[in-house]
Parts: sequence; C-alpha cells; structure tokens
Amino acid sequence: MTSEIHISGEIDNLLFGYLKDPYYAELEKSINCFHVAQQTPDDFLKIFFSLFLENDIFSEDTNLQKFEKSIDIVKLERYCPNFFAIYQTILPQEETERTLLDTSGQENPNPFIDMIHDTLADLEKETGMFGDEYTKKVQEREKRFDEPMVKTEKIRSTTYTIYTFLEEILDSPSHPSQNTNPSFDNQLRMFNGSHLIEFYEDGQKIEESTLEEFFKKNDPKEIEFEFDEEKKFIDFYEDTIPDNPDQVRELTYKLINVISPILKFGSKISQNKDGSMHYQYGQPIHFINFFFENLEGAKDWRGDFKKIRYRQEREVRVQFYNVSKMIYKIPNKIHRSKLAFLDYSNDSVRGAYRSIIHCYYPDFNYIAYDGIIIRPEEIFYRDKGIRIGLTRSGPITSIRGEEVSLPADLWTLTLD
Repeated sequence: MTSEIHISGEIDNLLFGYLKDPYYAELEKSINCFHVAQQTPDDFLKIFFSLFLENDIFSEDTNLQKFEKSIDIVKLERYCPNFFAIYQTILPQEETERTLLDTSGQENPNPFIDMIHDTLADLEKETGMFGDEYTKKVQEREKRFDEPMVKTEKIRSTTYTIYTFLEEILDSPSHPSQNTNPSFDNQLRMFNGSHLIEFYEDGQKIEESTLEEFFKKNDPKEIEFEFDEEKKFIDFYEDTIPDNPDQVRELTYKLINVISPILKFGSKISQNKDGSMHYQYGQPIHFINFFFENLEGAKDWRGDFKKIRYRQEREVRVQFYNVSKMIYKIPNKIHRSKLAFLDYSNDSVRGAYRSIIHCYYPDFNYIAYDGIIIRPEEIFYRDKGIRIGLTRSGPITSIRGEEVSLPADLWTLTLD
C-alpha cells in the first residue's frame, strides 16, 4: 500500500539569504546608475528583479523598458559589471512556453497546445461563445486541482530563470533550484488554516478538510516534558503523558537527527487525537549550519558571537505567493503515530513575525514521517506575486551591553 498527503491552496514560500560578493559591493554602487538622484540600493534590487517578473498589464511600458528608462546602462556597465552581464541576457521580448501539466505534476510538451490556446482565445474574443459560464468552470477546475492543465511560462532571459538568478546573487540554504537532495526539503513553506489537506491510500481519498478543521477536530494535547540534551532522553510529566510514550520517544529521538535541539528541544510538543505529533521550534540542521559553523556553534552563540556566520547588512528576503499543491508520498500505509508536523518557530515568535511577512498565521512548515522530513512533489499552478527587499534596516541586537548584528528576519523565525 502507498499513501499520500496533499496540501493545496495559496502557499507562501520564503527564501532568505545574503548577497554574495561581488554583488554586494556592486549594489552599494548601484545608486550611481539611476537617472534620478536619491534612489537606494533597495530600489535597484527591486527594479533589477522586475526584469524576471510579469509585465504590468496596466502599463504601456514593459519591465525592461521601465528599467532602461530608470537606469543609465553605460553607468551600469561601469559600476555594476556583474549585474550588467545578467542584464545582457534579458530578451528584448519575452517568449512563451506552454506544457501540458497532468494530475501527477508531470510536464508533457505538446506541439498543438499553442495552436489550441490561441484558437480558443480568438473564438472567445470574436464570438463571446464561452462567456462567464466558461470562465466559472475554468476557475472551479483550477480550484479542485484534479484535472490536467496547461502550464504557461514566460522566458525572459537566455541564461537565467527567476530561481537561478537568485541562486547567482544570493548565498542561501533555500534556493529551489538547489533542492536536489531527496532527503532534505530546503523550502520554508508557510501552511495556514485555509489550506486543504487530503489523505490518500492506494490512490483513494480517505480524508479531506481544511487545516483549520483538521487540527480543530484533532484537539491537540500539549505534552509537558524534560529533555536531557546530554543523554538525549525525554521524560514526560505524569499528568501529560502521551497515549503512546515509547513511540513518542522513538519519534523524538529520530527527529533529533534532522532538527536541532536548540534551547529546550522542541520547545513545545503536542499530540493530536489521531496519534500524530506537532513539534514547535524545530529548525532543520541545514539552516543551522548556514548560520553557524555547526550545531555546537548554535548552542554557545551567546558566549561567542563569532559563531554567527550570517551577515545582516547583506540580508535579502524573497516571498513567493504561489497557488500550488504539495504531495507528500509515503511508501506504505500511514501510521499516524509516526506522522509529525514541524513548526520552524514557536507561537510567540510567529505572532511577532506575522506582521512582517503579511500572511495568515501558519500552522506548520514541514511534514516528517518516521523521523524523516519529507520533501514533497510540487504541482505549481500559478503565482500571485513575488516580493523582494533588503532587510538591512533590521534592529541591532544588544546582549550584555554588546551590540551584535543578527539577521533581522530569518533570525526572528529561528531564535527568540
């Protein structure tokens, strides 16, 4: 038997990182490239990033035309030669590529797609034969995510996609195009109560609800515990012992290998009525290694600030607003006691962070089964926008009278 967990809806995907050399040095000089004075490096980053985004349908100018009206290209080559090299790969006119996307997420090139798409568009324009009813049916189909669709992509560069561009300029543990390790999911997705969760066994749906309904009916029970970090032993308080303490201990020990036990491991653990677990404050080791030399560096950073590798002054945050479906595959029947939902942070940190990222209060970020974080397959339907910005204006943290430059946003999610 095989099992799957599907989560679908408008799913935010966050990417954090800092600018590499020499792009950081060039960004500092980029203000010299504007035709109009008093522009900032953040303005340059945003307008350069727009070269990879959809054109504004309400504007007569394309993003490339806006860029060339704002930026002196001669000065761009002089002050920012590496950004200039990327600019030279931008196509004068974007190209459209269409593929048939089936329900499994596989892309099937079809030479007739363009012809069919254009013919239908012409018919609708000339005769109005499709009208509102046709539009409504299309929207209902997309909402269900259960029928083949045409995936349309715009090609804007001869060399870069939006993802490989970010990989080129940013040092980050969460580049989508670098996620080639099947045992590690490097995407920080923000799941919230409005998303749909579905459970399948051998292709048959056995359960469906929103995440809000799922957790509400499961009535999570908080488990109080003591964790001996040295002995890696978890002991439960008598009045909150889980229904299956040995299984919870086994699952917890396995998760220690993939999520870091900073401060008190897990910070908060809850058990759902169906037996599944919910862990808060669990950071994947890959992210911790990005901040520090190793996990030990993360544990004693308060005593040695040199352990912090991240560079706040270079920090960039990218937020993708995607309509997509995540498919988590399990090669056997799901035993709910082995299923775990992992929060990157805890409630107090999320509460403060919510106002920064402007998204719904998230329930979790990762799914693990039997102690292993599952990397989902993603069916991408469309994007509803992308936002990028420098976060160097974040606060300087003062600890014991010492001023320390800490990453403003990812740090907020990582340590309180």
